[in-house]
Amino acid sequence: MEFTDRFTLFARIAALAAMTSGGLTLLGSVAGEPAPWNTTPAAAIAFLLSGITLLLRLRPVSQATEATRTDLRRHHLAVAMAGAVVLIGVLALAEHAFHMNLRIDRLWGNAAAGKADAAFTLWMPPDLALSIALVGAALLLIDARTERGIRPSEWLALTTILISFLAMLAGLFHVHEASGVGSSASMPLMSAATLVLTSVSILAARPNQGVMAIVASNSAGGTMARRLLPACVLIPPILGWLRGMGEDAGWYDAQLGRALVVWSAIVVFTMLIWKSAGILNRIDTQRAAGERAAQEGQILLQAIADNTPAVIFAKDLAGQYLLVNRRFNELMKIGSDGVRGKTDFDLFPRDVALAFRRADERAATSGGPITEEEVLPHEDGLRFFVSVKCPLRDASGNSYAVFGIATEITDRKRAETERAVLLESERRAREEAEELFGVARTLASERELKMVVQHVTDAASRLTGARFSAYFQSISDGRGEELVLFTLSGAAKEAFQNPDVPQSTAQFKSMFQSVAAIRISDVMKDSREGRGVPSFGMPRNNLPVRSYLALPVVSRSGAVLGGLLFGHPDAGVFDARAERIALGIAAQAAVAIDNAMLYQSLAASSVRQEGQLNQLRLLAQITQAIDERHDLASIFQAVMRMLEEQLPIDFGCLCLHDSENGLLTVQHVGTKSQALSIELNLPVGTRIAMSENGLMRVAWGHLVHEANITSSPVQFSQRLARAGLKALVIVPLVVDTKVIGAVIVTRLRARGFSSVECDFLRQLCDHVALAAQHAELYSSLQRAYDDLRKSQQTAPQQ
Repeated sequence: MEFTDRFTLFARIAALAAMTSGGLTLLGSVAGEPAPWNTTPAAAIAFLLSGITLLLRLRPVSQATEATRTDLRRHHLAVAMAGAVVLIGVLALAEHAFHMNLRIDRLWGNAAAGKADAAFTLWMPPDLALSIALVGAALLLIDARTERGIRPSEWLALTTILISFLAMLAGLFHVHEASGVGSSASMPLMSAATLVLTSVSILAARPNQGVMAIVASNSAGGTMARRLLPACVLIPPILGWLRGMGEDAGWYDAQLGRALVVWSAIVVFTMLIWKSAGILNRIDTQRAAGERAAQEGQILLQAIADNTPAVIFAKDLAGQYLLVNRRFNELMKIGSDGVRGKTDFDLFPRDVALAFRRADERAATSGGPITEEEVLPHEDGLRFFVSVKCPLRDASGNSYAVFGIATEITDRKRAETERAVLLESERRAREEAEELFGVARTLASERELKMVVQHVTDAASRLTGARFSAYFQSISDGRGEELVLFTLSGAAKEAFQNPDVPQSTAQFKSMFQSVAAIRISDVMKDSREGRGVPSFGMPRNNLPVRSYLALPVVSRSGAVLGGLLFGHPDAGVFDARAERIALGIAAQAAVAIDNAMLYQSLAASSVRQEGQLNQLRLLAQITQAIDERHDLASIFQAVMRMLEEQLPIDFGCLCLHDSENGLLTVQHVGTKSQALSIELNLPVGTRIAMSENGLMRVAWGHLVHEANITSSPVQFSQRLARAGLKALVIVPLVVDTKVIGAVIVTRLRARGFSSVECDFLRQLCDHVALAAQHAELYSSLQRAYDDLRKSQQTAPQQ
């Protein structure tokens, strides 16, 4: 068992002894019997609280923020009890100082107060009260420390020991009885012994701090203190007590007694000193032998380390070198004496030293060796090492240094790097082959033009290493060829929508003129474009391109379908290999784009024909429906119902034209359009002034088609737009160049009507106008027939 553990055990036993002393006194007080050692109940309470506090204080709580909840409760309880001990001592001193009776002992002494026993008193002696206050203060400040490192609890405990030990000697030699002073005027013997024991246990509770650190150490001073201190404290009282017993027994007189005491003290202490000197001499001999063995072992270790090809070193916890071998000195080109005492920050760059320091800290706190791969900068390049570091521990198991062995693996690392480069080249070649095969397979199976070109752009960007890539499609607008951004990869579309787009550069134009690829390592140094600020070879407000690659996509007929553009902010990214890959993808893309465009053309033609066929069927159905009706209202109802169901439309109505007043009158509103007609304020019977609403083109027989009426200046269109409608078509009903009405249809989606649908509506309105004329003629004939019958019925009567 270590000496610190022994002192802690002693403090625990002393605390239990103090608790036992106080507890027995309290039990006797409650039972009405005075304690045999003549102390007061208040002092007994102080002894009991002191013992409990000492048990709670054996484990220190240094920082409340790091303590557990149980530790904090234990700390607060100990502080409260120590404060109570101080309070008992201070109150007892106040009774003597101010000559007043605070009756602090009467709370426990009522049962015994009435007994006339001269050996029992309820008044606490002043030296006992002072010692109790000092013990409580020592327990309260047991972990306190001043800025100079002074611990107040040590001095308070030592002061209590001096006062209480003097009282013990006075009681042992019956000083009060010999002087005639009553026992109540001084501290009782057992109370003094309890206080001495408690004060010594306070010092023993912190064996690694203050004066106890010397006593508990394994040094020669600690050994001497542990052997002589008990003798110095115990032997003089024992000799004095034996002298008194001999004098009382009449064996010798006072003069001979004094001589015997002095002679005995000299003999005993001479023997103790002689014995201690022998122990110290043996310790010094062993230490010298150990130092010689350690020196020989260090020399042997240094010889072994110097002849080892690995780098060996040892550092303390502050990072200072304690030991290095010859290999370390050869790498650093510095002597051993020039390394010891220095840190990594004195020998290496800061980032390298910081990495070494962090590894050392991990090793110092680890439970065993750790392995780290470290890089050491050297004049011939980087050196790679595998370092095994482990903590060096003292006899107590605490780390005091870090030991490391570093084996150089530079050659192996370079071989691994070269192998990794070869494997990476092989992997890239395999991936490129797989990518090209995947691109060919995707392009062969894809028919949608947008997806074909996007696959081409993404694949080419990955294989060439481009940061930005785009495909510009060549489109003829009647005034010449124009390049339009079709697909994009790696950048926002807004980057190609500023006034100075990439296709305006000389590099991009020359690609289509020569029908060849253009590859530039650094556009800022290219002679084909301006090299001054701010463009440096690229348009203003464009992407930060330094490496540039552009190539045309040429169809099998020789026509330029478009161009692929690749860019990267770093110079020298695109090499001949990247250009070959891009050309191969462009050739595949040309075939796929030709096929996709042909497929889309056929699909569009098929869709167009199918739409026209469906509209012809619908036109035939509507024509048949209106041919079966002879009144205008039923014709309008049938037309609007089939338009809402088959076309379909979101709002529609049929109007009749009043040419004299320039008005359109809503004659019929579709069933599904009723709700919107109320919102638009266009119910049946509503009159619309054509000139005021911008509808005079309808009065002239022209079809009106507005793809998006959101920002239309026409008043009637604005009226419809407020209800959320976006697309508008107004078709006049014309009979023999005379406009008899109009069909108004709208949709919620902008550009909702195609040109084919507009043609269909025109044809339909021609049939509706003819049917309306026939219905009007039928109504006129019906009225004439009815008039004739009436005339025939009234003629015979007349």
